[in-house]
Amino acid sequence: CVTPAQQQDVEIYGDYVGRISAQQFVEVRARVEGFLEQMLFEEGTQVKRNQVLFVIDQDQYRAKVDKARAQLKKDEASARKAERDLARIRPLYEQNAASRLDLDNAEAAYETAIASVGMSQADLDQAEQELGYTVVRSPISGQISERYVDLGTLVGTSGKSLLATIVKSKTVQV
Repeated sequence: CVTPAQQQDVEIYGDYVGRISAQQFVEVRARVEGFLEQMLFEEGTQVKRNQVLFVIDQDQYRAKVDKARAQLKKDEASARKAERDLARIRPLYEQNAASRLDLDNAEAAYETAIASVGMSQADLDQAEQELGYTVVRSPISGQISERYVDLGTLVGTSGKSLLATIVKSKTVQV
């Protein structure tokens, strides 16, 4: 039996293996070590850039800031004293009432005190930066994944550091 050919629309379909991936995603990681105290988002929701996501225990980092601030004040006081001592020795040296060694010692003490102030300021800056890292914020706007750690977990450099993943909105490709 022979049938004549006919022109018609035919639906083409098939089953294919596919993959969905995000063009832009960010892994949210802990930058300091501590116990995870708070999670301030709902998993799978949209988050905004700079939104607070996690809070890591801040006590030890506040203590480091306080200690560094106290050391800076101590070093500033030492620098002021060294400056006054140098100001007293200089005229005495010029009148031959103090030796060159006394002047050199006063100048060295002043320079050392100034350097200590600089080091203490740097320590304070670093301690404040670490304290800031205890509040983990979203680097981009997008949809956040489930959390990869539980509250109370030790996170950071020696513990788990991957906290969640954020996929930038409208960047998912199939």
